[in-house]
Amino acid sequence: MPAVNPDRQRMNRAIDGFVEAHYYSEAPEFESARRGFVDSLCDGLHDLYRQTVLDRLRADPSLVNVLLCAGGDIPGAGPWLAARLDGETGTSPLSRALIRVLADYPGEEACRAVERFLESDQQAEALQALARLDWPRVLPRLVAAFEKASLHPTILHILHARRKAAGLPTLIEDLRRGAATWPGWDAEGWQRVFSGTPAPYNPFHPDELAVLIKAVRPA
Repeated sequence: MPAVNPDRQRMNRAIDGFVEAHYYSEAPEFESARRGFVDSLCDGLHDLYRQTVLDRLRADPSLVNVLLCAGGDIPGAGPWLAARLDGETGTSPLSRALIRVLADYPGEEACRAVERFLESDQQAEALQALARLDWPRVLPRLVAAFEKASLHPTILHILHARRKAAGLPTLIEDLRRGAATWPGWDAEGWQRVFSGTPAPYNPFHPDELAVLIKAVRPA
């Protein structure tokens, strides 16, 4: 029988105490508290935390153990999370958490697992996750989603996240390249997305919107 690692036992007890204290928190609040818990660990304990969480996920891919993997700082967790999402067939707190957390673990397995939910009532979450996993891969999916007006605010915020991460010039170039090369490009659909959400709910400045609307039109 393998020896029990006392350090691992102590870390597991610490994690259990954290989970118990935040068990009834909503997922975003739980994830925020998790970051604080990890930041509070003494130097040298972060690797132990990561391995302990991975072991917990392997033994029990529950909602709590999935949420402990948020942030992308658990090496090796991506394939386990993708496999768990592959086993989900409906909408649940677990499937929503898996889609959101998987966005922190880029890779082909994660992309394929998330893409399966683009044809479900979790389409908005899946689009947001895929945009973080593989930006070029999500752009055609955004165009395909234009037909659903309810998704326009989601698409707009995905684009704004890209603008914050890569800069406005890069986003403009992305859109110009699509307008020049994609057979199914829908300039009118893009304009509806950019124009359909009024200030102050539209995250883009009016001057930015004018430039973006011009960029989506084929030259």
